[in-house]
Amino acid sequence: MLYSDDVIEEVRYGNDIVDVVSSYNISLKQRGGNFLGLCPFHNEKTPSFSVSSDKQMYKCFGCGEGGNVYSFVMKMDNVEFKEALNMLANRINYKLSQTDNLHRQRKAGNDNKDRCFEINKLSARFFYDTLMSEAGEIARKYLDNRKISKNTIVKYGLGYSGNSGELYTYLTDLGYDPNELVSLGLIVKSKNEEKYFDRFYNRLIFPILDGRGNVTGFGGRIIGSGEPKYLNSKETPVFDKSKNLYGINIARRNRNRELILVEGYMDVVALYQGGIENVVASLGTSFNQNHVRVLKRYCDSVILAFDSDQAGITAALKAMPIIAQNGLRVKVFSTNEAKDPDDYIKKFGKDKLKEQFSNAKSGITFQIECLLKKYDIKKPDESVMFTTDAVKILSEIDSSIEQDVYLRQVVDLTGISDFAIRTELAKTGKTLSPPVKPRRIKPPTEVLMSASKPNKAVTEAYKRLIMIMAYEPQVRNEVSKYLSIDEIHVDIYRDIFSNIFELCFKNEQIYPAEFLNRFETPEDQKVVANIFLSNDDIYISTTEKEVNGLVKKIKDYHINQYMVGANDDESLKNLENMRKTFVDLYIKISDG
Repeated sequence: MLYSDDVIEEVRYGNDIVDVVSSYNISLKQRGGNFLGLCPFHNEKTPSFSVSSDKQMYKCFGCGEGGNVYSFVMKMDNVEFKEALNMLANRINYKLSQTDNLHRQRKAGNDNKDRCFEINKLSARFFYDTLMSEAGEIARKYLDNRKISKNTIVKYGLGYSGNSGELYTYLTDLGYDPNELVSLGLIVKSKNEEKYFDRFYNRLIFPILDGRGNVTGFGGRIIGSGEPKYLNSKETPVFDKSKNLYGINIARRNRNRELILVEGYMDVVALYQGGIENVVASLGTSFNQNHVRVLKRYCDSVILAFDSDQAGITAALKAMPIIAQNGLRVKVFSTNEAKDPDDYIKKFGKDKLKEQFSNAKSGITFQIECLLKKYDIKKPDESVMFTTDAVKILSEIDSSIEQDVYLRQVVDLTGISDFAIRTELAKTGKTLSPPVKPRRIKPPTEVLMSASKPNKAVTEAYKRLIMIMAYEPQVRNEVSKYLSIDEIHVDIYRDIFSNIFELCFKNEQIYPAEFLNRFETPEDQKVVANIFLSNDDIYISTTEKEVNGLVKKIKDYHINQYMVGANDDESLKNLENMRKTFVDLYIKISDG
């Protein structure tokens, strides 16, 4: 991160959250110590959006959104943290220091990028004007045949490059050096270095913009016959096709945190024309980790909508694990009724396509269906091969619940036993739930068979104990001696406890809005904010008895999880002995 925690905290401290929220034309009325208004993140008639001036945090009791002033700006403007920091710093005229050598180097690089963006913007305008001129009639006819409206043309800034040399003349007349135009990939120098030619000519032009709206490069589709059919800008200081997604400048504004990934420029434009705005395309290159990094800024879920031919299916199968491994949900639009989404919308209309996207298959289901086409599972040997390949798919699933759901799907398809498939899965080293033979010995009580996912009582215990520890240092000091991070069974709560224990070790006080900055993702920040804003007086009148009850509930649940996997008397006995070590535990809270 460019700036220290002190700088980040100074900017946050200077931006009162009530003032910032109000600046977005959100009407707030004071109710006691808080301010209440209509939530900007979901439609509601009764105000449920609460802003705490005291804690400098917000929470919607309707949709659950919550955070501090940074997360609010990030959510409202769909920007990253650094952009939110700059926006809030500018709001209070806070000068973010750029005096050291590293900052100077960055500034020089930024100045060069700004010039590249400036030239690209002028070129995009030139291409658009050419499309709208008499010379662009051939390209306009092509767009008319594809039923692309003037509004869509303007929205995506589509253009046309006519005869070679026109862009070169236009830009050099404005004073730009031919060499920098060559380096930007707009102009090509002849082999004898005596003449310059436009890289794009006789092509429909698709300006490629980043999430901030800067023109980074161009894609061009040949009008008529010729090769290559599509031509992209070459790599420049501001353009790398392996890191760009076409249409992200428009799709980023979607509020449902889901993006549709298609194959090409015209797919994006056609779907927008049909009323679907949350759509992007990779730029004629294999989908990779860099693309996922861009997607993660703007979505939590991706729908793959590639062509229905074998090449499209292969591309989807390659993209799925890359997306899933980076924590995004992945679904697939799959149909035999059309060759691609553009073709589908022409045949069945936008409403039907939207319905198909809503009912898109999970990525795992799609992979299993593709395997089914490869094998005849009615034959024993092919059923074995199918199951072996299916196990490889199951081994890549990070959620034990998901893994179990799809494992049962394979069981139902093949008739092979649950235990046999789990045994094979265990060999991969990636099983999330071990193979367990049916128990011959019944556990002492039904409570030993608690579900693998913490129930509401346990998660409420996590939240309550976090709140108490945050506001009462003496509780924090004592609990940290008896409760370990390994005993917390939900990732986000484990991270929160870890941070609280760290601050306990450093003997530092906890301030909710500042504490929130320790969590990077909006989802994690929302969980933290909801804990601190669930009840302003939740930490008042805490007793030793309550603290001990919460710690024991958490420890009891931890022991139960091991009991679920215990399949012999000795294991159960050892676990019961572990339980006895904390049954009589009593944490004494000093007065500090």
